[in-house]
Amino acid sequence: MSHVHVEAARSSSSAMDGHKAKIDHKADFYMEDGFCVFTEKFLLKKESCCGSGCRHCPYDPPHVKNTMKVREEVLQNL
Repeated sequence: MSHVHVEAARSSSSAMDGHKAKIDHKADFYMEDGFCVFTEKFLLKKESCCGSGCRHCPYDPPHVKNTMKVREEVLQNL
């Protein structure tokens, strides 16, 4: 992995760490930069993946329309 890729991975990882800290796990969504971001809690209520690339897609594999299997780490955190 080149130096550029390592730095990109570090910056996106730290951005996600900060992002995870501000999620209200009781909420169905939150607003970020003018966008509505759905939480795992809300997406689980839909009972299958919409295929839209949701940030908190709880399904396995993620972002595949009509997937119904929930990721193991999501199940463990219920």
